[in-house]
Amino acid sequence: MAKLGEYASFIMGQAPASSDCNTDGVGTPFVKAGQFGKSVPIIDEWTTNPLKMASSEDVLICVVGATSGKLNRGVDCAIGRSVAAIRPNREAIRDYIYYGLHPWIQRLRGGSQGSAIGVITKDMLDVVEMPFPDVKRQKEIVQILSSIECIIKKREVELGKLDELIKARFVELFGTLDNPSQEYEKATLKELCNKITDGKHGGCDQEEGTDRYFVGAREIFDDEVHYETAPQINIEEFEKDYKRCNVEIGDFLIVNTGATIGKSAIASDIRTEHTLLQKSVALLKVKREVLNPVFLKWCYRVNTKMYLVESASAQPNLLLSKINSTVIYVPDISLQKQFADFVEQVDKSKVVVQKALDEAQLLFDSLMQEYFGEKGD
Repeated sequence: MAKLGEYASFIMGQAPASSDCNTDGVGTPFVKAGQFGKSVPIIDEWTTNPLKMASSEDVLICVVGATSGKLNRGVDCAIGRSVAAIRPNREAIRDYIYYGLHPWIQRLRGGSQGSAIGVITKDMLDVVEMPFPDVKRQKEIVQILSSIECIIKKREVELGKLDELIKARFVELFGTLDNPSQEYEKATLKELCNKITDGKHGGCDQEEGTDRYFVGAREIFDDEVHYETAPQINIEEFEKDYKRCNVEIGDFLIVNTGATIGKSAIASDIRTEHTLLQKSVALLKVKREVLNPVFLKWCYRVNTKMYLVESASAQPNLLLSKINSTVIYVPDISLQKQFADFVEQVDKSKVVVQKALDEAQLLFDSLMQEYFGEKGD
C-alpha cells in the first residue's frame, strides 16, 4: 500500500466571477460539481477567465456539498471550487486511480468537514492508500475492469431499450392522454378503484423477527418492493393500521412524496399481506373488471403529468385528492390484457438481461476487492 500523494498531485478548483461565465460556448469548458455525469462531466458552461485547469489525464472529484466524493474521468477544462483534479505522476495512470478511489468514497465523505456541507481537503486525499504496482500492471488491471464496466453499461442500455419498447407499444395501442389513439371512455381513478389511500402517518416501533414490514418510498424501485431495507415493526401497531391500508397481491403502489415520486410497483411478494405502507406510498385497489394494474402502471409511466406536481415546497407531494380526480382513458379490458401479456413477455427478456447484469456486476465487485482490498482499509 502507498499513499496517493506519492503518486499524484492535487489541484483544488477556484471559481471565476459569474460575469466571466456563460452557456454560449465562449472560452474554456468550466466544470463544477453540478456538471458531473456518470463517468465524465457534462459540459454546459464555459468561462473566459479560467483560474484552475484540469486535463484529460486527471481524475476529477467533487469536494464540496451533497455530492462530495463523486468521481469523474477528467477532461480539458477549468474547475470550480467544488471540484479537485487528481493528477497522476509518471508512475501512475488516470483510470487506475479512478477505480482505486471508488472504495474510498464513503470514507472520504464520512471524514469530510463541515456540518451543513461536506468538504474533502487536499490533506484527506493525500493520505488515501491503495496498492501501486508498476504502470504495466496498472494498465492490465484497468483493461480488465473497463471491459467488465463496458459489459455492465451494455446490459443497462438493453434494459432501458426494453422499457422503451413497452412504452412504444403502449403508445401504439392507446396513445397518450393528450392524444389518444381512438375515442376511449374516460373515468376518474376514484371511479376505477375500490380504494385509494396512503400509508401510515407517523412512525412505528421497530421490532425484529415479527415478519411485519414497514415499506416506504425507498423500498419501491425497479418495478418491485424491496424488503431488504424495510424495517420490521411491532405486530400490534401493524394490525391497528393495516385495516386502513390493507395491501394485497395485485394492488398498485406508487411513491407520492419526495425525489422518487412516480416510482411504482404492483404488489406480488408473498410478504405483501404482512406489509404496512408509510405515508410516502399511495395504494390503489383497482376494479379488475375495468382496469388492469399493469395498464395503470404504464399509463403513469407514459403520462408523467399524472404524478408530476408543481409545489411551492422543496418536496413534491402527490396528494390523494389529485390521484382520486385524475382522469384517464379506459380501453376495453381485453385490450388492456393484451398489453399486459406483451409486458409479461418483455419482462421475461428483462429477467435474462438483469441476470447477466448482476453476474457482471458481481465479477466487477469481486475484482475491485481483489485489486484494491476492503473499502478504505
